[in-house]
Amino acid sequence: MQYFWNTTQTIAPGLGFSRFGWIHLTWLSILGMVWLGACLAYRGLSKRWQRRVLKGIACAMIAGEIFRMAVLFGTDQFHWKYLPLDLCGVSMVVCLMHAFRPNDDRAEFLYAVTRPLAILILLIPGWNELPARNFFHIYGFVSHGLMGLYAMLVLTNDFQADYRRLGKVAATLLCVAPPIYLMNRFGSVGFFFLLDASEVDAFRGVAEKIGEGWCIVLYMAGLLILWTLMYAPSRRRIALEEQT
Repeated sequence: MQYFWNTTQTIAPGLGFSRFGWIHLTWLSILGMVWLGACLAYRGLSKRWQRRVLKGIACAMIAGEIFRMAVLFGTDQFHWKYLPLDLCGVSMVVCLMHAFRPNDDRAEFLYAVTRPLAILILLIPGWNELPARNFFHIYGFVSHGLMGLYAMLVLTNDFQADYRRLGKVAATLLCVAPPIYLMNRFGSVGFFFLLDASEVDAFRGVAEKIGEGWCIVLYMAGLLILWTLMYAPSRRRIALEEQT
């Protein structure tokens, strides 16, 4: 338990885990089984209990984030870069809003952003410097697992993606990105994955070679390609509906 409360900034080198090593694969297997089992069980619940489950998961995510910040302050490890001003933080807020005031636009955000984001972060976690017996290691997998679980549950409940709602999703991202980008620029804290690509091993080489500006361009291009693939079935379905 010597390193239980250390962050990636204070941990001694050489204590972490390998991506797609046995520790990582064990977490992915557990989360995958939890997602599958929860989705199957969720579909058998009444609408009332489904709402309760979603509210419980959303509140658990927010409570976990508050506890994480308390730990950082309590262990004197707080830094501005640990504030939840990134896509994961935005997704958690959208989950909370959807849990208490559900609508199609928020569900669309969960489909277009939250679910692929949770899967991506779990596949290439940025906390791989931390050992398995570490609070922030456990929190990283559990919090993103809950975020992905929330999106999965909503999307398994007869949700149909609609590319016509994608504009509102993009508008949400465009509204929050500029102020956070300025915080990145003047605070050197790396919010929103815009200037902090070098923090993740998988992107470090790319970030060093092409610079932060092109990283943002690639970031947006990758998002557009992903959305094109994700919404291709939606476009075909809506086109067929309009023909009939």
